[in-house]
Amino acid sequence: MTRQKNTETATGSERVAPGPGSPRPLLGPQADSTLRVHWSSSASLSGDMWSLLCCLPPRFPESDMKRRAFLHRSLAATVATGTSRILPSAAAMSPAEAEPAPAGRRIDAHVHVLDEAGPLGPFATMGQHGQLLRLMDANGVDKAIMLPYVSPRTPDNNEHCASLARQHPDRLATLTDVRLHEADATAQVAGARELHGAAGISYYPQKPGLAWLTATDKEPLWEAYRANDLVCNLQITPEDYPVVLELCQRYGDIRFVLNHLGLPGGLAAGDSNYGGLLLGAAYPNLFVKASGFYACAAAAWDLQDARALGFLRQLVHGLGADRILWGSDWPPVGWHLTYRQALEIVHSAADLGEQERALIIGNNAAQVYRV
Repeated sequence: MTRQKNTETATGSERVAPGPGSPRPLLGPQADSTLRVHWSSSASLSGDMWSLLCCLPPRFPESDMKRRAFLHRSLAATVATGTSRILPSAAAMSPAEAEPAPAGRRIDAHVHVLDEAGPLGPFATMGQHGQLLRLMDANGVDKAIMLPYVSPRTPDNNEHCASLARQHPDRLATLTDVRLHEADATAQVAGARELHGAAGISYYPQKPGLAWLTATDKEPLWEAYRANDLVCNLQITPEDYPVVLELCQRYGDIRFVLNHLGLPGGLAAGDSNYGGLLLGAAYPNLFVKASGFYACAAAAWDLQDARALGFLRQLVHGLGADRILWGSDWPPVGWHLTYRQALEIVHSAADLGEQERALIIGNNAAQVYRV
């Protein structure tokens, strides 16, 4: 079936966000140890929002201006054309010549849409849903899963993403951002599907140490997940792998998805058990996103970084390709790679088989999120 390309113009909201509020965690993968960010009242919208979204500050040393200029030229080309100007295999092909999508669908399991925040930088279209749809069109991505992020700058992001999912049901699906540590979390989870059409709940903890999720007084929370067939989407570090494994064992009918390779940046070199996460092979309801590679890469801009690809290969071999979901982490990834390159990490650089690619790039997400 031929799909008409989206050509709408991305525009930022004129809404003025509230001033600084309580700390919220970073939205992208973290620099290994911290899960907290503080809002700065003196920061510009662009700088403040990007410090929130990006898991790490740009890793370009001030002396390396050529590399920085190179990436910015590539990003500018991506905004204009939707394709990469760095990756030779992509640059050499016109849209008509681009290699066909693997069997099944291409689904981006991790994006953020922040129209209400206004321009994020480095370009005005970053974070705007119109630009996301154009990038999806240009790269053969059929659907994307939005992870809202409610913050002082984006107080209505749950509602905004829900509205977009209703407007573009064939292209966008949404989760709901819920602070599971708050008193009304169970009620928010119970109402997320009816209120927002959510496929799951996204939780960014303020700090590591999630053993409280296994307490007996949290049974109503997990019953709300179960009753509404919601995915539990978590951003955690290796410290909390044992907690997630216990939850997977205890609640076998709830699907648990971990962001950004499980944020393995702090793992010791040569850890053959991936900090214990590979024990999750015993639990078919555990899934991990192949996203946020730049957070654990030796060079954030290198889509063939051996360290980041090594983590992916460990997960594929230890858990199975049917447990891994590709996600671009757009727009934070835009500080380091183009959208096309974020896809090519899994499509070509990871040296996966055709069936493994098909599962990771879309088929798994379709099953896990029921989209």
